[in-house]
Amino acid sequence: MDDITGQSRRTSLQRGFLALDEAVNNHDYLSRVLNFIIETHTDPLAWKWVVIALHAAIYGPAVRRCTGTNYFRLLSRICG
Repeated sequence: MDDITGQSRRTSLQRGFLALDEAVNNHDYLSRVLNFIIETHTDPLAWKWVVIALHAAIYGPAVRRCTGTNYFRLLSRICG
């Protein structure tokens, strides 16, 4: 399936489950941001989805950067 930028989304089905890596996931969020921005011309409520998709696109890599590959590091900072 192609998105609005003409890029093909690289996903795969493994054992009946959809497999996404971080790069594909972030690309999807950012392409959704673009789609929703275009949609705001006819639907002002699309701004809500712009913000949600943009947050998701930024939050994932930020958590990854804080934790490296060990997500328990983030939990130990939050939980004490």
